Amino acid sequence: MWTPPIDTITPNTKLGTAKTAGRAMTDDTGAQFMQLLLTQLRNQNPLDPVQDKDFMGQVTQLNSLEELRKMTTLLQAQSKAGHLTEAASLIDRSIHYRAADGTVQSGVVTGVSLDGDQPILLVGAAKVALTNILTVNTQEA
Repeated sequence: MWTPPIDTITPNTKLGTAKTAGRAMTDDTGAQFMQLLLTQLRNQNPLDPVQDKDFMGQVTQLNSLEELRKMTTLLQAQSKAGHLTEAASLIDRSIHYRAADGTVQSGVVTGVSLDGDQPILLVGAAKVALTNILTVNTQEA
């Protein structure tokens, strides 16, 4: 089936962070799909119309895309919570860590803060990322 080019759909020109662009893309996907579908139906060849199975396939693909996006968001939130729980479990533990200058330091974890989505351990005056931990003592300090 021949479909003429569609010039009524314009690309998403919203500016901003990656999260904003991703959210805008998610919000606009349904509207863009419907606009594309209506244009396709309006301009279809009456002697060779869109088959029901093709239409249902397109709707199924859209629904699958939306569900995958929801699952991704949930997995990201779950991962963040897991990292925060891991960091919180180190409070009052003695650790050895690699400092920003490359030296190995040690101290007791006194708290946890967040830098964006990443948990940061507070060890005295130092802020330590989980990835910089070398050892953790099994006994509380």
